[in-house]
Amino acid sequence: MPGELAPNVTMDGRHTAEGRRRPRGVEPGHWDSQRWEDAVARTFARVMSNRVGRIVVGAIARPVRIVPFPDHNDLNAFASSNFNRGGTLRGEPQFYCSDIRRTRNVVETGRPIPRAPRGTGRGASALVEFTPMLWPRDPFPRLMPRRTTTAFRVWADEVLLHEIFHAMESTRGVSSCRGIGFGYDTYTEFTSITTTNVYRSHFHRPIRDNHHGFNRRVSPLLNPFQTDPRRVAELAWLARWRGMLPDVFDAIAALPASYAPYNPCRDARPRILGANGGGPPQAAPRRLAR
Repeated sequence: MPGELAPNVTMDGRHTAEGRRRPRGVEPGHWDSQRWEDAVARTFARVMSNRVGRIVVGAIARPVRIVPFPDHNDLNAFASSNFNRGGTLRGEPQFYCSDIRRTRNVVETGRPIPRAPRGTGRGASALVEFTPMLWPRDPFPRLMPRRTTTAFRVWADEVLLHEIFHAMESTRGVSSCRGIGFGYDTYTEFTSITTTNVYRSHFHRPIRDNHHGFNRRVSPLLNPFQTDPRRVAELAWLARWRGMLPDVFDAIAALPASYAPYNPCRDARPRILGANGGGPPQAAPRRLAR
């Protein structure tokens, strides 16, 4: 039966978002919605055992519903706004958050949606499509060579947190699927991956490099003295994140290194706030001539 996991977070395993009683790839009579809900509840409890998870869930402003992922032949999970214009940052064009399946070999991700109105930033309820039973198995034979040194396991709880973060941004009206570089695809993937990496760090799991596969980040810690293009871009994206969601950003930044060694929010915050501690660096006041 449908159940409440937290304020504004519910689950319902009776049907997919498409209205199907069982996901594709599941034989008739083999879908057990109660088993799915029990697994989601356990996975969600694991998310909430981590302070990063509690920060993200606590920031959800409108209802978020978790339902089964619609296709068990596809190793994936997805979050979407129930009203894209409301979930999109105010005044920003709406962008494709992923490729359209029916247009093969065409990349829509990060590109503007033709004739779509700009976002209102008012927030909207959201949907998370996720099945935890898909993730305990090793997915890497499909994605990369078996013996690669950069591969690492993907845990169901971090997949759920990743999608809940997307949903949270939609409920706060700050979602942005604007295309960006360095393998992140979109801005919302950068913020979600960064948050989930801080979560991983507490559990001593490898740090994910970007949105393309699950490669290990070679240089995990954000060094404030590095000026290579990726670090410069990431600092700008982190500054934008703090401008849109200061409560979430500052709560994550406040986590001590003993709790989460990897934390770009904490490392970048002094540079974002500037020397005065409350905003960008300001020029010294000019003295009036006497």
